[in-house]
Amino acid sequence: MKDRTEIEYGRYKIIAGTLNGNIKAVALFGKSKIDEAQGQSIDSVIVKIKEILDRIERERASQRRAPHIGTVEEYKEAIEHISMSSAERLMITSHAISVDRKMTAAELAKAGEYDSYSTANSIYGTLAKKIGNWIGLAAKDSEIRSNDVTFTFYLAEGEYNDADNWVWIMHPEVHEALSLLNMV
Repeated sequence: MKDRTEIEYGRYKIIAGTLNGNIKAVALFGKSKIDEAQGQSIDSVIVKIKEILDRIERERASQRRAPHIGTVEEYKEAIEHISMSSAERLMITSHAISVDRKMTAAELAKAGEYDSYSTANSIYGTLAKKIGNWIGLAAKDSEIRSNDVTFTFYLAEGEYNDADNWVWIMHPEVHEALSLLNMV
């Protein structure tokens, strides 16, 4: 391909250039071709392919039950593509197999082999942020701190239990994605 241009567009890669006298752009997700466009200039084919990708993303977003919760397929794709530390993997799989998919921050800390629940909150929140950003989820405001977001809402909802401890309840979509990936 002559005059080749590569750009990252969200989680996609766009490759544009001239091939056999035609100006084309192709959108890739990982190694999979999503779509292609042709046009009169490299700029015009990049605009066209971005419009196609934006339409695909709007369709995906319309399948979600809430702006901060992905679909099973989106979680599956994200978990397959992001890198996870051993502690993150222990925490998310322990959460998935816990009774009713519920865990406190202290229980998540223990699952990740940490002494501090605040460290566990940070690690699990970072994992949630990686997954949510990969999918393109909308951040949800913290229910405890004003002017702050809590990325863990990408993976779970929270509530106080009878002992006044915050409990994270994993979204069923995350659990199902982990099951499909044979992680639980």
